[in-house]
Amino acid sequence: MSIKLIEIIKRIPFKIRHEYLESKYSKKFSSFKEAKDFCNNISKGYGNKDRLYCELELFQSNIEIFSYKWGQQHKFLFECISSYLNHFKTFPRILDLGGGFGNCFFYLKNIFKNTEINYTVVEQEGIVELSKNIDFKCKNSDSINFYESIDSAIKKNDYDLLFSSGTLQFLDNPYNTLDKINSSNFKMIGLTRVSFSYNTEYYSQMVYYKKPSNLKKNIFKDLPKNFYNNFVLCYPHTTIEEEKLLNHLKNFKIDFTNEGIEPGRFKGCYSKDILLIRNN
Repeated sequence: MSIKLIEIIKRIPFKIRHEYLESKYSKKFSSFKEAKDFCNNISKGYGNKDRLYCELELFQSNIEIFSYKWGQQHKFLFECISSYLNHFKTFPRILDLGGGFGNCFFYLKNIFKNTEINYTVVEQEGIVELSKNIDFKCKNSDSINFYESIDSAIKKNDYDLLFSSGTLQFLDNPYNTLDKINSSNFKMIGLTRVSFSYNTEYYSQMVYYKKPSNLKKNIFKDLPKNFYNNFVLCYPHTTIEEEKLLNHLKNFKIDFTNEGIEPGRFKGCYSKDILLIRNN
């Protein structure tokens, strides 16, 4: 029996359980509040402390990998910066909405080695607090900061590029956040992995964590022992109307888009990259 076939067979129990949990916990609701209440009853949503501490341990154990590990969001961030440099000839001050512990900062440091990088992350309270335990090994000219809200970040500093990956759909009121972004002084806005749909809808998104059978095949060299512990997390999820998003960002126009980036998480949903530039 081939190794590939063995691996496929090993994944069958996980796939069966995942589909069962998906049917049990991924549901549609009439409001964001209903979705949020449902998710909080299961796993306390985004603020699940077990998840936050495990993700911190995972981040710290593999911090050097983030300099060269890249995904769709990193590729698009590079495209955003390239376009910004083409338009404005200087490196942008970046505000990353939903940037986790700042892995994109390490990615940029590796690419733009001789460039001063001013990077700020807006994240939930738990991540902002835990980020104080991370040594970011900044050069004298580099900086990374964390804030719990876009309001506090904008109040303290000025930014050129707003970047956000897979975050808008998890906010309590994404359109309210878009209004704040629209009224700010950003020169460009880069959005990727947004959950778009033709109508605004509300769901609970299930994530099932299972410990891999062979850690050596995982992209991270050291997984914290408690990270994958066969547990379920649920997040409230709002699908975003693309036309409505653009209407809320009326002070900006599209610079470019990338179509068909990822399949939609729910039926009728789709994802794409959108880079916007402020109107003259």
